Amino acid sequence: QPPPILVMVGGVHVAIALTRQAKSVNYQTVVIDPRRSFGSEIRFPDVDYLLQEWPQKAFQEFMPTPDMAVALLTHDPKIDDQALKILLDSEVFYIGALGSRKTHAKRKDRLRQMGFSDAKIARIYAPIGLDIGADDPEEIALAIMAEIIGVRRGVVQPSN
Repeated sequence: QPPPILVMVGGVHVAIALTRQAKSVNYQTVVIDPRRSFGSEIRFPDVDYLLQEWPQKAFQEFMPTPDMAVALLTHDPKIDDQALKILLDSEVFYIGALGSRKTHAKRKDRLRQMGFSDAKIARIYAPIGLDIGADDPEEIALAIMAEIIGVRRGVVQPSN
């Protein structure tokens, strides 16, 4: 069976650490970021696929599948919401979004205005990652990867 895939939308510091975490547990890694300074080969020398495109175009090239987890990491609704429009109707096994509970409440309101049901919105794990008191990018990446593995194994459910 092919390895599971972790797609990170946003080439932020957490994504750098998360790429290493995912590779250490045999996930294929993908980074999507239209911003050249964030989604660069210099920042991600070990990523399997680097797509310097907007999510709408990137997910046409790299289609969401049931063996895929997606971490939305930009904090930018222009990028993250575009990805969510595609992901909420897909079969990916995990959708996580970085941000506080307040940020997520605003995200949920925007998604409702776009016509998404509360059931679909409930697929989003937010704030992303298990609550381990993570304080830096490496710890946040560990919390995210642990949550993804737990969801894949059926032992972690959304709390929102």
